[in-house]
Amino acid sequence: MKTPSTLQKSPYDCRILIVDDFDLNREMIVDALHQSGYSSVEEAADGREALEKFQSGHHDLVITDVMMPHMDGMELLDRLHEVRAGTPIILVTGQPEVDAGVSAIKRGAVDYIRKPFDIGDLLYKVEVCLRERQLLVEGERQSAVAE
Repeated sequence: MKTPSTLQKSPYDCRILIVDDFDLNREMIVDALHQSGYSSVEEAADGREALEKFQSGHHDLVITDVMMPHMDGMELLDRLHEVRAGTPIILVTGQPEVDAGVSAIKRGAVDYIRKPFDIGDLLYKVEVCLRERQLLVEGERQSAVAE
């Protein structure tokens, strides 16, 4: 099991969107993120609701289940990249095949995690993803100032 470093607040003011049609999964992830110091966490029960929330605001990270009604996680991944390319997306899948994860990465997900998952592993992936995003944003800012 990977253990995230001591998380207090996120490395910057970030907004995380959690998408899962199963209430208990969604609530477990939201609670774990809040306990780890991430205060701006939104929820959506399906892909359509997630797309609406995503279009109406800025999100630094999206964590989405794959199998959902109305719009599955793979279609949501494609649609989110159409709206705002570059937003990191982590897919959560109950499909045991490695092919599902490979397909997710090829379609633009930054990572995937298989169910059932250890919440510590998910928090570790969130931390790594947000730190990498922060470094990218800081690098872009420094490049803009240097020009």
